[in-house]
Amino acid sequence: MSHIETVEEVEAYDWPQIKYLDFTETINQLQNQGDYYRLSGFWSPFFHDLTYMLGTEDLLMKMYTHPDVIHAILNRLCGFYLEANKLFYQQAGNLIDAHFMGNDFGSQTDLVMSPELFEEFYLPWLKKFADQAHHYGYHSVLHCCGSIYRIVNQLIEAGIDCIHPIQALATNMNAEYLTENFKGRIVFMGGVDTQHLLPEGTPDDIRNDTNRIIRLLAPGLIIGPSHEALMPNVPIENIIAMAKTVRGKQAQ
Repeated sequence: MSHIETVEEVEAYDWPQIKYLDFTETINQLQNQGDYYRLSGFWSPFFHDLTYMLGTEDLLMKMYTHPDVIHAILNRLCGFYLEANKLFYQQAGNLIDAHFMGNDFGSQTDLVMSPELFEEFYLPWLKKFADQAHHYGYHSVLHCCGSIYRIVNQLIEAGIDCIHPIQALATNMNAEYLTENFKGRIVFMGGVDTQHLLPEGTPDDIRNDTNRIIRLLAPGLIIGPSHEALMPNVPIENIIAMAKTVRGKQAQ
């Protein structure tokens, strides 16, 4: 789609159709998950979809040169995800607890765009997804890697209940900064550094840092690695040290 330059071309594109969705397998899995907090719904990675469709550089340029085209594509992408979530929520009912969506707007040092562009193109859709989740009685959880401290206030105002994964070494995403500026206003999920600490630290290092994060951010904290997964380079003893530290705090 990188060649597209008009709204008419956007509308003529062969977009996915809701009628082909079948949630049977997902519903069956949710019915047999036991007593856990369940994050589900469509991942809805509309920003990443745009980067795949246009190319990241073209997308960032077209937000300036062809804003109407970007808005038109977002209308199609997010309209699909909203309708798909609606159908899924109607079938899932109380089998899920939160909508979990993922759009990475941050790099290691800052946002990948200005806060103004984020507010124009993406924040309104995040609010719609959060409002939809709340309408069905669910929380709204956003996966968003990188340094996003400059838009956390906007995310709170949009109704996002929890941010994941808290990339601890990204600029101003450490527990001290988050505590000083946002504690008590939103839940943070993650926070234990997976770039260096978990793969390279000792179990004592892991225990000390896990305790520090809990001390600073709890109770509005679901602690875990600062990524959605533990990489193969993380020693098992460090994983055990993190888990036992958390379990020990829960038992107190």
